[in-house]
Amino acid sequence: MGNHESKMTESNSQEEQRMLPGSLHVCIGPMYAGKTSKLIETYEDMLSEDKKTIVLTHSSEIRYSIEKLSTHDEKHISCFKYGSIDAFIREKKEDIDSVDSILIDEAQFFPDLFDKVLYMVNKMNKHVYVFGLDGDFQRNKFGQVLDLIPQCDTVEKLHSICNVCREPAIFSHRTCDSDKQVFVGSQDAYQPLCRQCYNSKKNH
Repeated sequence: MGNHESKMTESNSQEEQRMLPGSLHVCIGPMYAGKTSKLIETYEDMLSEDKKTIVLTHSSEIRYSIEKLSTHDEKHISCFKYGSIDAFIREKKEDIDSVDSILIDEAQFFPDLFDKVLYMVNKMNKHVYVFGLDGDFQRNKFGQVLDLIPQCDTVEKLHSICNVCREPAIFSHRTCDSDKQVFVGSQDAYQPLCRQCYNSKKNH
């Protein structure tokens, strides 16, 4: 009888663990605000606390590494790269089931970000951390990142340093001649600017 009760208690505990709700955390900011560095810091903190975690970034993100996630100063960690979150869930479900948290970089590029992130949070009970641009070079909404804010537990906006005056920068200014919203580039294509310097450049 004692063993039976013990097994029942253990089973109930495991069931409760599986049913614990997920959570959603959003980190936004302009280019060079340290979003990927923040992701890697979060990843390393989770590993130090023995929390199982995987990282996802968009398959177009190959500026610094074909296979790994990299900051602008080329600090690397292992990750999965996919063009959609749906494909990531379908092909890596066992990996997802085995972890507590999922960290998503370059979130603005995923066309199914809103639906699939909420699926992982609300149906798969995962803790999902989303890192991405909130606006494009014209200060328009970029992708579906901002749509997640009413659904999230926490939101944080990071600042960069203005390339002109060194004040806190909140916008991404494109320096090359292209009107496409999606244009993957690095320091030769973008610079972070404060509001005053961004407005000044737009008025010239």
